[in-house]
Amino acid sequence: MKEHLPKLPPCFVDPLTGYAPTNEVQMSGLLGFLHQMGRVKWANVPLLLPSNESSGQMAGQLFARTIMCGEYQLFWSSQQEMRLWGSMPADLMCFSESDQRVVIIENKVGSGFTGVQNDPAVGQLAKQVDFLLNCKVPNRALVLLSTAELFNRGWYCNELLNTLRHDERGKKVSSFLMRWEDVLLAVD
Repeated sequence: MKEHLPKLPPCFVDPLTGYAPTNEVQMSGLLGFLHQMGRVKWANVPLLLPSNESSGQMAGQLFARTIMCGEYQLFWSSQQEMRLWGSMPADLMCFSESDQRVVIIENKVGSGFTGVQNDPAVGQLAKQVDFLLNCKVPNRALVLLSTAELFNRGWYCNELLNTLRHDERGKKVSSFLMRWEDVLLAVD
């Protein structure tokens, strides 16, 4: 997986230790931390459609005025919900109370999906979309974050497309791709 990490700029380091992240979990945690510090210019980060084409939208539309939390546990209230998505954390959960918006960011930089891997009915992305469909918050989105190289190879975006097509989930939840290269350029 380490070979798939993007080239990190000097500003993308842990402000507590000065160390650069070396894996997906550290990258997600640091991104959330920098977001909370106001150091990510989301208006400069393009969002792509799940087909890896331009959406014409910028990430600022999703992440402006949001709080961001890393490794957020997906809550459940029944055994059925627990089987569907229980005990799976979101890499990053973003929430805006004023806009009634929730966004899950799934960060993938070379690793596989957890659970039933690529099954569009019950795989990791399906669990996250199903969780969003059950949220009381009306504006819901799933953002898949990876590198341009991996998206161009079809990694991850094909799984997202299949997940969205299953049961027409794509009509109910907005979904986008976001490239690490663009995010890193937006960090100061």
